[in-house]
Amino acid sequence: MNVERTFDLLDRYRDLFIKDDALCGKQDGVWVKYSSREYIDNSFNFSYGLLETGIKKGDKIVTVSNNRPEWNFVDSGMSMIGVIHVPVFTSLSTDEYQYIINHSGAKMIFVSDKKLFKIVNPAIAASGKPVQIYSFDNLDGVKNWKEIVEAGKSNAQKHSKTVEDLKNSVRPDDFASLIYTSGTTGKAKGVMLTHRNMVSNFISAASVFKLKPEDKYLSILPLCHVGGRLGNYQTQYSGSSIYYAENMGTIAANMAEIKPDGFDAVPRVLEKFYDVII
Repeated sequence: MNVERTFDLLDRYRDLFIKDDALCGKQDGVWVKYSSREYIDNSFNFSYGLLETGIKKGDKIVTVSNNRPEWNFVDSGMSMIGVIHVPVFTSLSTDEYQYIINHSGAKMIFVSDKKLFKIVNPAIAASGKPVQIYSFDNLDGVKNWKEIVEAGKSNAQKHSKTVEDLKNSVRPDDFASLIYTSGTTGKAKGVMLTHRNMVSNFISAASVFKLKPEDKYLSILPLCHVGGRLGNYQTQYSGSSIYYAENMGTIAANMAEIKPDGFDAVPRVLEKFYDVII
């Protein structure tokens, strides 16, 4: 299975890795597991739903979320219709989110929870832009991402050929994602990444880590960070099961629960491990 664009991972799952625990996240203290079939179906239905809401190829959508399976459904659903994914850190201020909304020209934003909604929603108001906001968690009075999935299911026949045509039109060197730097030397800079940028990296990484379909991988680094995203994609390329750590404070407990065969880290994470052990 030849992978040239990030969403080609879905075809790779379909052809090689039919499994019950492709993507796993914890909700209310329980691991919720999504099969590879559910991953594929949610991604396609999300893409149909985006078209139904009026989103078009070349539009930009922001995600401000913790690591969770839903991040992948919206990421794949966007990319297969040529929508630019703008994943952003959860630690920014309202003013910083406003800047990114204005600078990127985002049409839609997904937040993970109530706390982030309270920070990001005022940024939308301050931007003066007609940006739609959805939540992954169920929040009173806030549109939920599942509404787009359901709209996609209801209109699958209407949009399925359009999605196939758009998929076929996306080239490896097409603009796929906009990632903002930390802004330590002024305003955050938007870095444009192509499918080829990301795919070449995660295929190379997969050849180094050599994960297997029966392995479990604990995802720790934020998916909005290019390193966390690399680990996320290369693990899917290898067909391993991904378990998303709840947060930095639960890493040890999550490791004890799932006994992973691998995880992603940066020096600071390893220093924390060292401090606890020593």
